Amino acid sequence: MASKSELGVLRAPNSDLTIGIDLGGTKVLGVLVSPKGELLDHIRTPTPKGQDAIVECIEDLVSSLVQLGASNYKSNVSALGVGVPGLVTRQGSLNFAANLEAGQNFELKKILEKKFPSMAIAVENDANCAGWAEWKFGAGQGVDDLVVITLGTGVGGSAIVNKNLVIGSQGFALEPGHMVIDPNGPLCNCGRKGCWEKFASGTALKELAKKYALEGKASLVLELANNDPSAITGEHVATALKQSDVQAGNIMNEFSLGVAIGLANLANIFDPEKFIISGGLVQMGDLLLDPVRDWFSNQPLGYNFRNLINIEPAVLGEMAGAWGAADLALTNDDSI
Repeated sequence: MASKSELGVLRAPNSDLTIGIDLGGTKVLGVLVSPKGELLDHIRTPTPKGQDAIVECIEDLVSSLVQLGASNYKSNVSALGVGVPGLVTRQGSLNFAANLEAGQNFELKKILEKKFPSMAIAVENDANCAGWAEWKFGAGQGVDDLVVITLGTGVGGSAIVNKNLVIGSQGFALEPGHMVIDPNGPLCNCGRKGCWEKFASGTALKELAKKYALEGKASLVLELANNDPSAITGEHVATALKQSDVQAGNIMNEFSLGVAIGLANLANIFDPEKFIISGGLVQMGDLLLDPVRDWFSNQPLGYNFRNLINIEPAVLGEMAGAWGAADLALTNDDSI
C-alpha cells in the first residue's frame, strides 16, 4: 500500500517558515510553523461554502500568516500544507467530502500552486495530517506502528505502518468512519447504512443520548439540557457521568461498545502498537476511554494471545491537523 515516510523529506531553508491549514466542516484553522517544527501563531475563521469561497478563505489566511511571519519573525514562508476532510487524491484533488460543502473534484492543489507559485504545496486528508502530527510531535512519538482515530462530527483516521503514513494507491486509505458495522443501521451522510461514525462520533453520542431521553432513560442529562432533547450534547452526558448518574453510564456503555467494535476491526487489520484517540470527544478523558478500553480488551482476534494494544488520548488538540499539514508540505516526493 502506498505510503509517505520521513525518507526523502526536504526541509525548507533554515530561515523560512511553513503554513499549515486545517479545513474543517465548521472552521478553518491556519498555523505558522518554525523550521524546527514549533507552532508560532494561529488564526481561525468560519468555513465558507463552495469552492471559490474556500479558496478565497485560504488566500486570506495565507496572506495574514505571511505578514505575521515577516513582521514578527523576519522570515519568509516557503511551504503551504492544507488538510481537507474526505477523499483526497495523491495529486491533491478533493474528489468527495461527506461533511464539507465543497462540491466534487475540487482540484485544490493545482489552484493553490497557481496562487502561490513560490511555495511548495501539499494537500492531504485532514485525518492523515493530524495522525502525522501526533506521531512526530505528540502521543505517538517513538512508536513504529500506530493508528490515530478522530472522534468528531464524523470519524476520521490515519495509520503509521513501520514509520510510514499509509495513503493508499489513490490516496483514499483510512476512511474508518465509513466502515460498515451494521448494514441495517442508520443512514450515513455518505449514502450507506450503519457506518461506524453513526455509532462512534460526537454526533452519534448526541443522537444516542437524545434517544435515551425521549424514552425517559436520561433524566439528569435531559435536565442539564433544559429539558430540550434536541439540545443535548456530549458535554451534558459527561457532566452527568461526573455526578455518577447511572443513566448516563448506560448511554456511555452502549456508545463505548460501538467505538470498541470499530477499534477491534482496525486492530485485526493493522496490529498497531497503540491507538490514539483525538477529536472533540477525547476531552471527556477516561469517562470515555475507560469503558472503551474495557469493551476493547476482549474484542480483537486472539486477544488473550497478543500484547495489549494501548488506547491513549491525543495531546496536540485542535492544532494537530494544521500542524501535520505544515510538516507534510515539506515532503517533496510525488512518486510515493
